[in-house]
Amino acid sequence: MDPIKKVSLYYTQLTKSEKATCDKIISEPFVIIENSILDAANYFNVSSSSISRLCKKLGYKGYSELRYTLSEYYKPHNDLISIKKESKYSNIINNYQSSFELLKATTYDTQIKTLVKYMHSKKTYALGLGLSSLPAKLLSHELYVEKQWIDCIDDNVRMNLLHHIADENSLFIIFSVIAKHKDMLEAIKKWKNRNSKVVLITSNPDTPFLPYVDISFILPSTTPIPIENTHSFHYLNNIPIYSAFVEFIIYIYIQTQ
Repeated sequence: MDPIKKVSLYYTQLTKSEKATCDKIISEPFVIIENSILDAANYFNVSSSSISRLCKKLGYKGYSELRYTLSEYYKPHNDLISIKKESKYSNIINNYQSSFELLKATTYDTQIKTLVKYMHSKKTYALGLGLSSLPAKLLSHELYVEKQWIDCIDDNVRMNLLHHIADENSLFIIFSVIAKHKDMLEAIKKWKNRNSKVVLITSNPDTPFLPYVDISFILPSTTPIPIENTHSFHYLNNIPIYSAFVEFIIYIYIQTQ
Protein backbone atom coordinates (compact mmCIF):
# COMPACT_ATOMS: atom_id res chain seq x y z
CA MET A 1 0.00 0.00 0.00
CA ASP A 2 1.33 3.45 -0.89
CA PRO A 3 2.28 5.64 2.10
CA ILE A 4 -0.35 8.31 1.44
CA LYS A 5 -3.20 5.80 1.52
CA LYS A 6 -1.63 4.18 4.57
CA VAL A 7 -1.69 7.50 6.44
CA SER A 8 -5.32 7.97 5.42
CA LEU A 9 -6.17 4.46 6.64
CA TYR A 10 -4.75 4.97 10.15
CA TYR A 11 -5.53 8.68 10.50
CA THR A 12 -8.60 8.33 12.73
CA GLN A 13 -6.56 6.25 15.21
CA LEU A 14 -3.99 9.01 15.78
CA THR A 15 -3.81 11.71 18.45
CA LYS A 16 -4.34 15.37 17.55
CA SER A 17 -0.59 16.09 17.52
CA GLU A 18 0.12 12.97 15.45
CA LYS A 19 -2.51 14.05 12.91
CA ALA A 20 -0.82 17.45 12.67
CA THR A 21 2.54 15.77 12.01
CA CYS A 22 0.96 13.55 9.35
CA ASP A 23 -0.43 16.63 7.62
CA LYS A 24 3.06 18.13 7.56
CA ILE A 25 4.61 14.94 6.19
CA ILE A 26 2.04 14.66 3.40
CA SER A 27 2.43 18.34 2.58
CA GLU A 28 6.25 18.15 2.52
CA PRO A 29 7.30 14.50 2.09
CA PHE A 30 10.77 15.41 0.84
CA VAL A 31 11.64 16.63 4.33
CA ILE A 32 11.47 12.97 5.36
CA ILE A 33 13.04 11.61 2.17
CA GLU A 34 16.09 13.90 2.27
CA ASN A 35 16.76 14.16 6.01
CA SER A 36 17.63 12.17 9.09
CA ILE A 37 14.95 11.71 11.73
CA LEU A 38 16.61 14.36 13.90
CA ASP A 39 16.66 16.97 11.11
CA ALA A 40 13.08 16.14 10.08
CA ALA A 41 11.93 16.48 13.69
CA ASN A 42 13.61 19.87 13.98
CA TYR A 43 12.01 21.03 10.72
CA PHE A 44 8.52 19.90 11.80
CA ASN A 45 9.08 21.23 15.33
CA VAL A 46 8.43 17.88 16.99
CA SER A 47 10.63 15.38 18.82
CA SER A 48 12.37 12.55 17.01
CA SER A 49 10.76 10.09 19.43
CA SER A 50 7.28 11.32 18.44
CA ILE A 51 8.11 10.71 14.76
CA SER A 52 9.41 7.25 15.64
CA ARG A 53 6.17 6.43 17.51
CA LEU A 54 4.12 7.76 14.61
CA CYS A 55 5.98 5.51 12.16
CA LYS A 56 5.05 2.46 14.23
CA LYS A 57 1.43 3.57 14.55
CA LEU A 58 1.30 3.77 10.75
CA GLY A 59 2.48 0.17 10.51
CA TYR A 60 6.16 0.82 9.72
CA LYS A 61 9.07 -0.74 11.60
CA GLY A 62 10.65 2.68 12.01
CA TYR A 63 11.71 5.94 10.40
CA SER A 64 13.99 4.25 7.84
CA GLU A 65 11.11 2.22 6.42
CA LEU A 66 8.84 5.29 6.18
CA ARG A 67 11.65 7.23 4.50
CA TYR A 68 12.31 4.45 1.99
CA THR A 69 8.59 3.98 1.24
CA LEU A 70 8.10 7.69 0.59
CA SER A 71 11.17 7.84 -1.65
CA GLU A 72 9.94 4.86 -3.68
CA TYR A 73 6.46 6.34 -3.95
CA TYR A 74 7.64 9.72 -5.23
CA LYS A 75 10.43 8.35 -7.43
CA PRO A 76 8.17 8.03 -10.52
CA HIS A 77 7.00 11.62 -10.01
CA ASN A 78 9.08 14.62 -10.99
CA ASP A 79 7.14 16.59 -8.43
CA LEU A 80 4.38 16.07 -5.89
CA ILE A 81 1.10 14.77 -7.21
CA SER A 82 -0.70 17.76 -8.62
CA ILE A 83 -4.24 18.54 -7.52
CA LYS A 84 -6.41 20.07 -10.18
CA LYS A 85 -8.12 23.23 -9.06
CA GLU A 86 -11.48 22.93 -10.71
CA SER A 87 -14.33 23.49 -8.30
CA LYS A 88 -14.16 23.50 -4.52
CA TYR A 89 -15.49 19.94 -4.31
CA SER A 90 -13.91 18.38 -7.42
CA ASN A 91 -11.01 16.82 -5.52
CA ILE A 92 -13.44 14.97 -3.25
CA ILE A 93 -15.50 13.66 -6.17
CA ASN A 94 -12.39 12.71 -8.16
CA ASN A 95 -10.92 10.92 -5.15
CA TYR A 96 -14.00 8.77 -4.65
CA GLN A 97 -14.29 8.23 -8.39
CA SER A 98 -10.74 6.83 -8.50
CA SER A 99 -11.54 4.47 -5.65
CA PHE A 100 -14.76 3.32 -7.32
CA GLU A 101 -12.86 2.70 -10.57
CA LEU A 102 -10.41 0.47 -8.67
CA LEU A 103 -13.34 -1.30 -7.03
CA LYS A 104 -14.92 -1.89 -10.43
CA ALA A 105 -11.68 -3.19 -11.92
CA THR A 106 -11.00 -5.75 -9.18
CA THR A 107 -12.31 -9.27 -9.70
CA TYR A 108 -14.29 -10.32 -6.63
CA ASP A 109 -16.85 -12.51 -8.40
CA THR A 110 -15.69 -15.97 -7.31
CA GLN A 111 -15.15 -14.93 -3.71
CA ILE A 112 -18.52 -13.16 -3.49
CA LYS A 113 -20.29 -16.23 -4.85
CA THR A 114 -18.62 -18.37 -2.18
CA LEU A 115 -19.64 -15.85 0.49
CA VAL A 116 -23.24 -15.84 -0.73
CA LYS A 117 -23.27 -19.65 -0.73
CA TYR A 118 -22.34 -19.51 2.96
CA MET A 119 -25.03 -16.90 3.58
CA HIS A 120 -27.71 -19.14 2.10
CA SER A 121 -26.76 -22.08 4.30
CA LYS A 122 -25.49 -20.68 7.60
CA LYS A 123 -26.59 -18.50 10.52
CA THR A 124 -25.08 -15.16 9.52
CA TYR A 125 -23.72 -12.33 11.68
CA ALA A 126 -22.59 -8.99 10.23
CA LEU A 127 -20.07 -7.32 12.50
CA GLY A 128 -18.51 -3.85 12.56
CA LEU A 129 -17.28 -1.55 15.32
CA GLY A 130 -17.41 2.24 15.23
CA LEU A 131 -17.73 3.68 11.73
CA SER A 132 -17.27 0.20 10.27
CA SER A 133 -20.64 -0.75 11.77
CA LEU A 134 -22.41 1.27 9.05
CA PRO A 135 -21.83 -1.20 6.16
CA ALA A 136 -22.65 -4.07 8.55
CA LYS A 137 -25.99 -2.41 9.31
CA LEU A 138 -26.55 -1.76 5.60
CA LEU A 139 -26.00 -5.44 4.78
CA SER A 140 -28.41 -6.43 7.55
CA HIS A 141 -31.05 -4.01 6.24
CA GLU A 142 -30.66 -5.05 2.59
CA LEU A 143 -31.01 -8.73 3.49
CA TYR A 144 -34.08 -7.96 5.61
CA VAL A 145 -35.68 -6.47 2.48
CA GLU A 146 -34.91 -9.80 0.76
CA LYS A 147 -36.59 -11.62 3.67
CA GLN A 148 -33.42 -12.96 5.26
CA TRP A 149 -32.72 -11.96 8.84
CA ILE A 150 -29.14 -11.66 10.06
CA ASP A 151 -27.83 -10.33 13.35
CA CYS A 152 -25.81 -7.12 13.26
CA ILE A 153 -23.16 -6.87 15.99
CA ASP A 154 -21.79 -3.36 16.57
CA ASP A 155 -20.30 -3.42 20.07
CA ASN A 156 -17.45 -5.14 21.92
CA VAL A 157 -19.62 -6.76 24.55
CA ARG A 158 -21.76 -8.80 22.16
CA MET A 159 -18.76 -9.52 19.93
CA ASN A 160 -16.87 -11.04 22.86
CA LEU A 161 -19.83 -13.27 23.76
CA LEU A 162 -20.41 -14.71 20.29
CA HIS A 163 -18.01 -17.62 20.80
CA HIS A 164 -20.61 -19.17 23.14
CA ILE A 165 -22.98 -19.69 20.21
CA ALA A 166 -20.48 -20.06 17.36
CA ASP A 167 -20.36 -23.45 15.64
CA GLU A 168 -19.88 -25.03 12.21
CA ASN A 169 -23.19 -23.53 11.07
CA SER A 170 -22.14 -19.94 11.87
CA LEU A 171 -20.89 -17.31 9.41
CA PHE A 172 -19.28 -14.08 10.61
CA ILE A 173 -18.93 -11.24 8.07
CA ILE A 174 -16.56 -8.64 9.49
CA PHE A 175 -16.36 -5.08 8.22
CA SER A 176 -13.23 -3.33 9.49
CA VAL A 177 -11.37 -0.60 7.59
CA ILE A 178 -8.15 -1.07 9.57
CA ALA A 179 -8.68 -4.59 10.97
CA LYS A 180 -6.16 -4.36 13.83
CA HIS A 181 -8.49 -4.51 16.85
CA LYS A 182 -6.93 -6.99 19.31
CA ASP A 183 -10.25 -8.05 20.84
CA MET A 184 -11.64 -8.72 17.38
CA LEU A 185 -8.64 -10.87 16.47
CA GLU A 186 -9.09 -12.93 19.63
CA ALA A 187 -12.79 -13.32 18.85
CA ILE A 188 -11.98 -14.54 15.33
CA LYS A 189 -9.59 -17.16 16.71
CA LYS A 190 -12.31 -18.44 19.05
CA TRP A 191 -14.84 -18.64 16.20
CA LYS A 192 -12.39 -20.58 14.06
CA ASN A 193 -11.72 -22.98 16.94
CA ARG A 194 -15.45 -23.75 16.85
CA ASN A 195 -15.29 -24.38 13.05
CA SER A 196 -17.22 -21.26 12.06
CA LYS A 197 -16.69 -19.52 8.73
CA VAL A 198 -15.20 -16.01 8.92
CA VAL A 199 -15.16 -13.43 6.12
CA LEU A 200 -13.19 -10.17 6.36
CA ILE A 201 -13.90 -6.99 4.38
CA THR A 202 -11.15 -4.41 4.96
CA SER A 203 -8.92 -1.77 3.36
CA ASN A 204 -5.76 -2.94 5.13
CA PRO A 205 -3.67 -5.46 3.15
CA ASP A 206 -1.33 -5.78 6.16
CA THR A 207 -4.01 -6.77 8.68
CA PRO A 208 -2.99 -9.53 11.12
CA PHE A 209 -6.47 -11.06 10.66
CA LEU A 210 -5.71 -12.60 7.24
CA PRO A 211 -4.30 -15.98 8.41
CA TYR A 212 -7.45 -16.65 10.45
CA VAL A 213 -10.24 -15.93 7.95
CA ASP A 214 -11.74 -18.09 5.21
CA ILE A 215 -12.31 -15.28 2.70
CA SER A 216 -10.85 -11.78 2.63
CA PHE A 217 -11.72 -8.78 0.48
CA ILE A 218 -9.21 -5.91 0.34
CA LEU A 219 -11.12 -2.84 -0.83
CA PRO A 220 -9.60 0.35 -2.29
CA SER A 221 -9.09 3.25 0.10
CA THR A 222 -9.26 7.01 -0.37
CA THR A 223 -6.38 9.49 -0.17
CA PRO A 224 -6.17 12.79 1.76
CA ILE A 225 -7.51 15.96 0.16
CA PRO A 226 -5.59 19.24 0.69
CA ILE A 227 -7.68 22.07 2.13
CA GLU A 228 -7.26 25.29 0.16
CA ASN A 229 -5.18 28.08 1.70
CA THR A 230 -4.06 25.89 4.61
CA HIS A 231 -1.42 23.25 5.32
CA SER A 232 -4.10 20.83 6.46
CA PHE A 233 -5.75 17.86 4.79
CA HIS A 234 -9.23 16.38 4.82
CA TYR A 235 -9.25 12.61 5.22
CA LEU A 236 -12.18 11.07 3.38
CA ASN A 237 -13.83 8.08 5.01
CA ASN A 238 -14.12 4.80 3.11
CA ILE A 239 -17.75 4.01 3.94
CA PRO A 240 -19.14 4.91 0.48
CA ILE A 241 -16.80 2.28 -1.01
CA TYR A 242 -17.99 -0.29 1.52
CA SER A 243 -21.61 0.58 0.80
CA ALA A 244 -21.03 -0.09 -2.90
CA PHE A 245 -19.41 -3.42 -2.04
CA VAL A 246 -22.44 -4.39 0.05
CA GLU A 247 -24.53 -3.83 -3.08
CA PHE A 248 -22.22 -6.26 -4.94
CA ILE A 249 -23.00 -8.88 -2.31
CA ILE A 250 -26.74 -8.22 -2.41
CA TYR A 251 -26.81 -8.37 -6.23
CA ILE A 252 -25.23 -11.85 -6.24
CA TYR A 253 -27.44 -12.90 -3.31
CA ILE A 254 -30.61 -12.03 -5.22
CA GLN A 255 -29.25 -13.66 -8.38
CA THR A 256 -28.72 -16.96 -6.57
CA GLN A 257 -31.96 -17.12 -4.58
